[in-house]
Amino acid sequence: DGTSGLYIWGAQYGTGSDEVTSYIKTTGSAATRSADVATISGSDFTSFFNASEGTIIVEGVSPGVSTRALLAFDDNTANESIILRTSGTDPIFAVTDGGAAQCSLDGGTITAGTAFKFAGAYKANDFAACLNGGTVQTDTGGTIPTVDRLRLGVDQAGNYLNGFISRVRYWRSRLTNAQLQELTT
Repeated sequence: DGTSGLYIWGAQYGTGSDEVTSYIKTTGSAATRSADVATISGSDFTSFFNASEGTIIVEGVSPGVSTRALLAFDDNTANESIILRTSGTDPIFAVTDGGAAQCSLDGGTITAGTAFKFAGAYKANDFAACLNGGTVQTDTGGTIPTVDRLRLGVDQAGNYLNGFISRVRYWRSRLTNAQLQELTT
């Protein structure tokens, strides 16, 4: 009608993939987008992280292939880490201290492309993992690593999620197993 309209900013067309990505600034020629990486370190990290105990819940969707990091606390090495990841269709909660595995808990099975809720809880000699309100997996032996950063969707080795994280929750205490089940249902 000459007056109505629609304004669109940032629209883009990509080839080779049906997945939506973050905005890629271009100036008329093709460009490659770097991976979306969120890291919290320094005083921003130490202001919320409890080095003695804690609980993490990640809600998201994984492609269900190879090793994919959901969330990692680490010291920029593989020797000190607390990580929620997938290994194919298996969600894994793993803790490494001094280069030695302290726990590696398999939460069950996720379906590629399907939403899930996965929890990991840590405290010296008291680790737990729970997927979608199911059976809580536990390990009662192990120490806590010294970490100095949080990474979302990637670990220090560059294992990118290539999926979606819709929500991350963190508690500065080791929640009970019943709470892990309830919060992941």
